[in-house]
Amino acid sequence: MKNKPKIGIFPNPYHEDKWAAEYNPVLRSWADAIASEGYEIIGLSLDELIDCRRLLDLDIKILHLHWPESILSRFLGLAFYDRKKLLLDYLLIKWRLHVWLRKVERLGIPVVVQIHELVSHQYHGNTLLKRLDSYFRRKIYNLSRAALTQEYSSLPCIEAFYGKKLFGVTFLGDYKEFHGPPVARSAARAFLKIPLEPKLFVYLGTARPNRNPKRIIELFNRLDQENAILVVAGMHDESYRSLGTSAKIRFLTGMLDNDAIRNILSAADFLVNDADEYLTSGVLRCSMSYGVPVIAYRYGASIDMVAGAVIDIDRTPRGLDRSIATALQMEEAAWAGLHEQALQRDRERAWQQCGPECHRIYTAILSLEWTGREVSGDD
Repeated sequence: MKNKPKIGIFPNPYHEDKWAAEYNPVLRSWADAIASEGYEIIGLSLDELIDCRRLLDLDIKILHLHWPESILSRFLGLAFYDRKKLLLDYLLIKWRLHVWLRKVERLGIPVVVQIHELVSHQYHGNTLLKRLDSYFRRKIYNLSRAALTQEYSSLPCIEAFYGKKLFGVTFLGDYKEFHGPPVARSAARAFLKIPLEPKLFVYLGTARPNRNPKRIIELFNRLDQENAILVVAGMHDESYRSLGTSAKIRFLTGMLDNDAIRNILSAADFLVNDADEYLTSGVLRCSMSYGVPVIAYRYGASIDMVAGAVIDIDRTPRGLDRSIATALQMEEAAWAGLHEQALQRDRERAWQQCGPECHRIYTAILSLEWTGREVSGDD
């Protein structure tokens, strides 16, 4: 293409901070794949997005929103700290969101939105914040010409919640490209100061209201099993340290660098993710890259992402207990089968796939030559 169509992407996929450029450059990998299809990528700041008239000067043909949650956070600002004017804040922010959304609509630039979660779980406990979150997400979804998600198994959840529209699936690729190749188990266990013999369960990632290590910590506190260790690793786990009264529980708190992540997963026997209705998960996808079977609920992206490499948590009060018991009793041959399935799921998914899929979506929106078809939850 002589004049490459310009795709405005928010957040800026080429932002130079440790997280975006080194530890978790997902958006950069996707942007590179899109650029390889003949597009020019324009990374957008939050300021440019809020003052959306600036997008016209950039001659953007598609506005691709990866994290609309950040937009809502800007509008919320420091609201809701003064309980006396809570309702006034709610009405004022909702009005400002309405005005901004109308401005975006009037620009006439088609919007593509990435769906990571159906709701922002961080707003549990505040009814008005939850209402604003729901209002904003639905408005952005309705405004968009197309939506993207990470697995086909997420589509029925999204369509049931928001309704149907043109959909694309952009897989999460191989996280070894970020964190490095696996290391020998003996070296990885030495890195963690853990013996080779115990079965090692890992709870990895940033703790959030809907996804935190409390239940697995409580389970290991009462676990009558000497040959098992739990490692809780990631940000915001500090408040859970006091819960871990058992010597079988270890903590690695804070932002984990690439070397730490690959050692943790190279040492692990199982990764535990007991978040309920957690639509997609980079942590689960990362575990597939390192061949680590997972213990998780069947929901959304996880249904396809870890298929054949998972011990399902049943939706009963003692579901997690039963899943951990199954893992502890598992023979080596059965574990090896799960391990191979994890590696197979990894081989099926590449970052480069995002390029052709976004090209299909963009050309459909821009009414260029297109011989594809819309993807729905029935496909």
